[in-house]
Amino acid sequence: MKTNRVLSILLVEDVAADAELIQHVLRKAGLEFTARRVQSKKAFLTELREEPPDVIISDFAMPQFNALDALHLLKSHGVNLPFILVTGSQSEETAVQCIQEGADDYILKSSLTRLPTSLKSVLTKHKAEQDREKAEKALRESEEHFRTLIENSSDIISILAHDGSILYTSPSAERVFGHLVSDLIGRPITAFIHENDQAGFDGAIQTAIENEGATPHVEYRFQHLNGSWCFVETVAKNLERNPSVSGVVLNSREITLRKVAEEQIREQAALLNKAQDAIMVVDKEERISFWNHGAEKIFGWDSNTANGQTIGDFLFSPSQPSPGRALSETLEKGEWHGELAQIAKDGRELIMESSWSLIRERGGNPKGILIIATDITEKKRLEAHVLRSQRMESIGSLAGGIAHDLNNVLTPILMSIKLLRDEVSAGAGQGLIDTLETSAHRGAAIVQQVLSFARGSENERSMLQVKHPLGEVIKICKETFPPFIHVRTHIEKDLWPVHGDTTQLYQVFMNLCVNARDAMPHGGRLQIDADNMCVDENYARMQPESTPGSYVVVTVSDTGMGIPPALLNRIFEPFFTTKEAGKGTGLGLSTSAAIVKNHGGFLNVYSEPGKGSCFKVHLPAAEGIADTQVPKKVSGEVPVGDGEVIMVVDDESAIREIIKVTLQNNGYKVLTANDGAEAVALFAQHRRRINLIVMDIMMPYMDGPATMRAVQKLDRASRFVAMSGLMENDKVAEMSDLGNVIFLAKPFTTEQILTTIHTMLNKPLDIRATTLDL
Repeated sequence: MKTNRVLSILLVEDVAADAELIQHVLRKAGLEFTARRVQSKKAFLTELREEPPDVIISDFAMPQFNALDALHLLKSHGVNLPFILVTGSQSEETAVQCIQEGADDYILKSSLTRLPTSLKSVLTKHKAEQDREKAEKALRESEEHFRTLIENSSDIISILAHDGSILYTSPSAERVFGHLVSDLIGRPITAFIHENDQAGFDGAIQTAIENEGATPHVEYRFQHLNGSWCFVETVAKNLERNPSVSGVVLNSREITLRKVAEEQIREQAALLNKAQDAIMVVDKEERISFWNHGAEKIFGWDSNTANGQTIGDFLFSPSQPSPGRALSETLEKGEWHGELAQIAKDGRELIMESSWSLIRERGGNPKGILIIATDITEKKRLEAHVLRSQRMESIGSLAGGIAHDLNNVLTPILMSIKLLRDEVSAGAGQGLIDTLETSAHRGAAIVQQVLSFARGSENERSMLQVKHPLGEVIKICKETFPPFIHVRTHIEKDLWPVHGDTTQLYQVFMNLCVNARDAMPHGGRLQIDADNMCVDENYARMQPESTPGSYVVVTVSDTGMGIPPALLNRIFEPFFTTKEAGKGTGLGLSTSAAIVKNHGGFLNVYSEPGKGSCFKVHLPAAEGIADTQVPKKVSGEVPVGDGEVIMVVDDESAIREIIKVTLQNNGYKVLTANDGAEAVALFAQHRRRINLIVMDIMMPYMDGPATMRAVQKLDRASRFVAMSGLMENDKVAEMSDLGNVIFLAKPFTTEQILTTIHTMLNKPLDIRATTLDL
């Protein structure tokens, strides 16, 4: 036998020769060992205490100490060591007694050759016993540890029999459900599960039974002792083949508080989604993690697209200021309030009134930012309109006072000029007087313009025909404008009369024509039209300053350089001009607008840079006259639809909605699109249903002609009604080559759009469109 270390042997022997003989036999057998000999109880105990041996070889009888005494001492001290009895001539009864007291073997001194084999066997036996005891101890400790964990765990560990009855459940079941463990054992678990949840629970258990490797998860309600319901989540595992378990193990956890919290979160989310404001949450990386329905409606992006996007790149264009200041101030102060210019899916710029609040984790570290934003784009536009009106009124009052004072200054100057002529001799002096007189008259004319702007008219108005002052303006334009400006006119024969001042209306028409001339320095076309028009509710909704009624409309349009969008809102401001110094006072359009408004009318402008401008002067027809001259409509004369599908395409949401409602109220079915790209996609999806497309010409990204060409590639027989405030531009000319297009000028009445659509639907298809080589 080879051991990892030298064997330690304690010899209990009073005869030295016998002890030597024992050692000799062991060495001869190849054993490596050290031996210590004792022959008294005291020495025996000392050795056990100071250096316990690996094995004890003891003689039976000594003068004051024997083997039985040694065995008793070992037992009393709780020591378990291999013990071999070596005796001379003891009886078998003595040997058996020693064995019963704990000896492992006995050897007769006459048979010492058997000692090495016995020693090895005894050592092996004790080693096995020690290993077994260690394993049993470890098992007991493991079981105790497991029992402690089970009994103190917040989770509930249960074992179900194959028939669903409870074989075992941990003590935590009593704490969670109120039932005594003894009341649960042996009962079917389904007796405690809500009837609406039993099918899901049974399905999970069946899955676990049929698939031993599966661990199905299920949530259900378990009835508390007091009758209430506890929400529980359980993971099942089939251990029926494990003899120590023989059942389905359930690891369950109560989740009532979590379910209540989740329900509260769902309710709060539902409330957030009902909010009209845009509500979003941005994480620490500035990525959107929550996006409510209000945000979807305002910005046009659904939550699946918005979530995960970086807010700075997603809602702010490169030309707009980034939200850097809002972010930094929110992180520094915990909140930020202000206005931000943001961009919608369709490219519209929105003004959002935003409130940013910092969200913190439990430890106080920033977790994200809650943003609540209100779309105030329309509000800002109306505020600007109101402020502009108030500013105009203030400036008008100021201008009126200044003009009166200037008149008082200019009057003596003009009167003195005539006296100076009589006093100054001919020559250089007369030239200076001519200059002085010209300047004074010019100043008086400017003052008169200021007074016209400030108060409209001080003259008495009379019933007049617009064609008379307009005819004079047309005559002057044809005679004095450069030959490269072609003047075209169309004046309805039976124009309705209006109440007004001839001089002031002449001033308005002349100013518009002169501006049109100046906008065409390299030539172009000036179109002057006058028509009767009945403004209905549809038209009035498209023009905020208008009211329904009968009007005479004078249109002055040109093909000149146009007006940039940024300046359109300022052109009617007094003293605002884009002309060079000395070539304009900035009072022309503001005075014209004031005169028209003072006459009870309104003035519209449409313009596109590089394409031209169109001004429409609406003057109310004289009361009573227009009514008698308007032909009475026969009931049903205005054509209506018969379920035809019309697609309306316009980037202005207000215009798009007005047209949609108008058509739906008159028998049509309507699809809408925000821009050209969306229109093409919508047409591809519904092209077999769509009978006609009503489309704005000037849209961002993809304009009218490009959209029409794309649609005609899908269906060459498509019909269009093209809308524009500028009907005389290159886009109109471009679309005329496409065929199957009718043009409709904005704004328009209900009668006009219904008649135009009816005409287009019943018009024969243009052969050019159906044979177009695409």
